[in-house]
Amino acid sequence: MDDQGMSFGSFLATIKRRRWYFVLPFAFVLLGITLLAYSLPAVYRSTGKILIEQQGLPADLVRSTVTSYADERIAGIQQRVMTAANLVAIMDRHGLYPDIRRGSDNSSALQLMRRAVTLEMISADMVDPRTGRPTQATIAFSISFDADSPQIAQAVAADLVELYLAENLKERQEVTQEASRFLDDEAARISKDVAAIEARLAALKTESGSSLPEMMSVNLQALQRLHDRLRDLDQSINALTESSILLEGELARTSPYSSVSLPGGRGERVLDPREQLKVLEAQSLELSARYSVEHPDRIKVERELSALRSALRNESRTTSTAPDADNPAYIQLRARIIANDAQLSALRQSRGELEEQVQAYEERISEAPAVEQAYLALTRDYESALSRYQEVRSKLMDAKLAESLETESKGERFTLIEPPALSPVPVKPNRSALLFLGLVLATGSGVGSVILRQSFDKGIYGAQALARIAGSPPLGVIPIIETVSDRSRRNRRRLIGGLGAAVVLVIVVLIVHFLVAPLDVLLGITASGG
Repeated sequence: MDDQGMSFGSFLATIKRRRWYFVLPFAFVLLGITLLAYSLPAVYRSTGKILIEQQGLPADLVRSTVTSYADERIAGIQQRVMTAANLVAIMDRHGLYPDIRRGSDNSSALQLMRRAVTLEMISADMVDPRTGRPTQATIAFSISFDADSPQIAQAVAADLVELYLAENLKERQEVTQEASRFLDDEAARISKDVAAIEARLAALKTESGSSLPEMMSVNLQALQRLHDRLRDLDQSINALTESSILLEGELARTSPYSSVSLPGGRGERVLDPREQLKVLEAQSLELSARYSVEHPDRIKVERELSALRSALRNESRTTSTAPDADNPAYIQLRARIIANDAQLSALRQSRGELEEQVQAYEERISEAPAVEQAYLALTRDYESALSRYQEVRSKLMDAKLAESLETESKGERFTLIEPPALSPVPVKPNRSALLFLGLVLATGSGVGSVILRQSFDKGIYGAQALARIAGSPPLGVIPIIETVSDRSRRNRRRLIGGLGAAVVLVIVVLIVHFLVAPLDVLLGITASGG
């Protein structure tokens, strides 16, 4: 049979001849896949769709402190929703997986439930306002749950949707509250730093206020004025000193006593001690020129001179002026000298005070660079801390507004636009697709069985096959002579084929009745639909 050609006509003839090799694999494969399709449990899916609505107020007016992208936030919410505690609570509420949950071990049930939950993002093409580039943004997402009952699927999906909505609101409020608390604590900390720097500045001003940079010009002007006053005092002291020297000289040449005449009317004047000293000194000079040292007159004069000088010395040590001076000129000179001395003493005292002030101002000026350095450092720290404090306070106000925005649900929010619905049609298994696949596989298995059987057949069928083998056409064709036994065999085969078809039909009807829906329900639906 290897050298025989296979035309379409011969193929159909082969299928007809080997029909049972086609029918039996076709029927068994189709029946098996049909049984498989209708034996799989029905799985119903309920889906809720949540829209991500943007902030209601313009971002220029109130800026939210939640800066993460929607898909990042949804992924984080999914991790918090799909915790074991939440899923166990849902399973307890709806009685899920009672056969799998044994005792306190819920790991298998948790794995099944996590596989039954489906989260799908819904994106749209848009332009990024920050970069101006086209991108895809998540505008919504759906949450689905698969169960063997449409009611359970709807109820669990509704619970999951509520958890997602609640977790989103909770997360956004927690983020804004955490930002407010952080900024509040930071503002308090910086406020303490500002107060500490202010205290250090106040202490520096108290200790070295006169040496601060802003006092430099004042100190220099005051120092210049002090130097001018010192110069004026020095001039006054010099002038008074010179005046006192002149008065002392004049006082030395003036007799403290006025001229006194002797009684008796002869008009002779009584000499004062200094005049007497001069007279005795003149007599001593005259006598020393005339007599020797042992002469009585010279001895007398020397003794009187010595006594007078001793008296004058004692007088000069005991008092600065003659106690019984009565010469008006002498008294006036002496009064002027005393006044000059008092004025000089006052001027010298003032000069000492001015020198102390000059020294104090010079110390202030010499300390000014170090004080200025410390003052500038503190000032820089104070300005920096104050700037940071104002910045943090401004951010704190924005955070408070953002917190109010989230509390009043004016920010970006999740809105349920399609609540989970009750689905009467199972989402899987797809029995139509399985039946179609079974039909294809059954046909392929039947054709393959025919081809395999034909490949082992060495018989010659048809005049064309005989002509190809012999190399010349046959002289004649003997037709098939059908006998009574052939007809009875054909009728028997038809009967068996009809019975087989009836059995297959009954099996299919039973599968539909027990695995899909009762026949009375199907017939009732069909009748009502007609």
